[in-house]
Amino acid sequence: MCPNPLKKIPSVSEILENPTVKGLVERMHPGAVLATARAVLDEVAAEVHAVATERTLPSMSELAERIARRMAADKAPGLRPAINATGMVFHPELGPPPLADRAVEAAAAAWRGAMVGDEGPVAYAAPAETLLAQRTGAEAALVVGSEAGALALALAVVGEGQEVVVSRGQLVRRDGTHDVPGLAALVSVSLNEIGAVDGTSAEDFQRAISDWTSAVLWGELGPLPHAKMANQITLDGLVRLAHEHKLRAVCDLGPAAMIDLASFDLDKLPTVARAVAAGADLIVFGHELLGGPPCGLIVGRRELIDQARRHPFHTTVPTGRATAAALAVTLELSEDAEQARRTIPTLQLLTTSPDNLKNRATRLAQQMTESPAVASAEAVERTAPVAASPHLACELPTWCIAMTPVHMNVDRLSTLLRSADPAVLGRMEEDRLLLDLRSVLPRDDLRLVDATVGIPV
Repeated sequence: MCPNPLKKIPSVSEILENPTVKGLVERMHPGAVLATARAVLDEVAAEVHAVATERTLPSMSELAERIARRMAADKAPGLRPAINATGMVFHPELGPPPLADRAVEAAAAAWRGAMVGDEGPVAYAAPAETLLAQRTGAEAALVVGSEAGALALALAVVGEGQEVVVSRGQLVRRDGTHDVPGLAALVSVSLNEIGAVDGTSAEDFQRAISDWTSAVLWGELGPLPHAKMANQITLDGLVRLAHEHKLRAVCDLGPAAMIDLASFDLDKLPTVARAVAAGADLIVFGHELLGGPPCGLIVGRRELIDQARRHPFHTTVPTGRATAAALAVTLELSEDAEQARRTIPTLQLLTTSPDNLKNRATRLAQQMTESPAVASAEAVERTAPVAASPHLACELPTWCIAMTPVHMNVDRLSTLLRSADPAVLGRMEEDRLLLDLRSVLPRDDLRLVDATVGIPV
């Protein structure tokens, strides 16, 4: 009588003792490995049962490899570390630059356990709001979950059930991040768009103001080419006009800087201090040029900030405790401009001198020629856009490592670097791949070299 081949199939406990499977247990979730092992053994049993009894059973090592392949095939896609070498500091596909190390530590600490305030119930954003008001010179500040939420809340405070007048030309800067008319409608504000896309004058605002008008809205155009033409009235002039008519002036700055960046070819970007000095009642801006976590920020008159805090819409755009903790630390680092440029990665990337980038590019290019996939590498001077967003539409001088591949085209070289760990993303220029150091922190230089030298050929 032929022996039953099913009895030769190892048990689950036996297969878990195999070195290959043990390695899977150490690297992956033990429960997932156990479930996969059981599934594979059940499949083998079914295969043996379905064919002749002479069928040869897989060896223990073959079973282990089958389990490993199944684990790899079933692994859900996840996030991988990446080095942004595109030159674009704010890349739409890669998210914002990393936070300052101290801000990351504060966010992690906030998630590890309960938090308590010095007085009464916890208000997570209170420390950040205090610092924000101090840094900007405003009477008070409020932090919410997003810039879109901040603008909607500001409009609700000054214009709910009434009309807010805005220049049509100051709405064209929007790039899909949020729709101003849609936000106004969300909080029951009627947005009266006046003038033309290529220009709105003080007289246009004068004619639009009626008994139903409660406020005027300034939408910062930043460095867009048409900004000077569209802004026929200045922020100071619009604030004066609003106050003459007993109206509120709301300023939507978009990304705005907290420190002076004029000496780094970024003088065309808006600053919060300028809007505060102009006398705007509420000023809304985003986190980008602050270098903090994603959130929406409002500064301005204390009575209006207090109204915003009490408004029902405020509960729909909450600030998480990790965001609040990271923001507070970022604002602490912003007290001194030099400290901010040294410790906040966003500002470090934006303000690095071209000479510094040139020296790094020259050094790294020499090291990258050691890669078997690279025929040549040299430092080249270029310019890089700060962001794809129109309200950060300015370019900075930069230096790149231009690599020519060996025995492959530049598309293949780019694909291999994207598949590395960490993934490296550059930009293609004719038959060369450029790794732009404008968007690479110095701490990632060696990782950049390792990824390039490790490219398989």
